[in-house]
Amino acid sequence: MTRDLYRRIIESFTVGTGTPYYPGRTCNIFAADVCDVLQTPLPRTSDGLAYTCANILPALKDNYLSWRPSGISESNKAKDFKSAQRAANTGRTAVAITYDHIAIVRPSPNGSIPNNIKDVCIAQAGANPDTDTTIAWGWNSSRHDEIEFYIWQGYLMSNADAEDYLNN
Repeated sequence: MTRDLYRRIIESFTVGTGTPYYPGRTCNIFAADVCDVLQTPLPRTSDGLAYTCANILPALKDNYLSWRPSGISESNKAKDFKSAQRAANTGRTAVAITYDHIAIVRPSPNGSIPNNIKDVCIAQAGANPDTDTTIAWGWNSSRHDEIEFYIWQGYLMSNADAEDYLNN
């Protein structure tokens, strides 16, 4: 899928007051719903409800389906924010997660790769819902070292399927 289609699908989800993704603890529902549309599912309960972040994180660490840590070495296994941004910039699903918050990594406006974690582009629901923001808005700077990044390594939604979703 192209970066533009990936961005448009993310932005098709309205977040904030008066939406299904209202301010509060809905980040996990938003992330699960976006990932479902992108055909890159996050774990859900047996009755189809979105797991809490505290339950999603261990599943991702265990390589749930085709999710993998963003880094390649043991020292930075899930801390490689540049790889996560690069993946999103090419239309590949990536998430940023801690035990209590999850966000979708979205393409940067100009395709750039940030030099600082705070500048990674994200879409999120929860306390500060916004589909076009950065890690700096999603997490307090004192928590940036807790954030882990995971990238979907499996099948990607086709451009035709993405266009169909956006046109229906």
